[in-house]
Amino acid sequence: AKMTGALGEQLIRIRNMSAGGLMADCSRCPPVGEAVAIELSSQSIPGSVVWIRDGLIGVKFDQSVDLGELLA
Repeated sequence: AKMTGALGEQLIRIRNMSAGGLMADCSRCPPVGEAVAIELSSQSIPGSVVWIRDGLIGVKFDQSVDLGELLA
């Protein structure tokens, strides 16, 4: 997926995802509280960083997403 935020755009590898957020590998992780957008399947999903740990990032989506529709 592609993540866009104040640090610009970067590719991330999603480790797991739910309707409310995701965990992903991140090389240049934005700080906790930073607003980001995740582009996946040509959709941009707004969210914010809620935690960072050992090169992993946790993002909470602003609204729940329909995973079936998103991944179809």
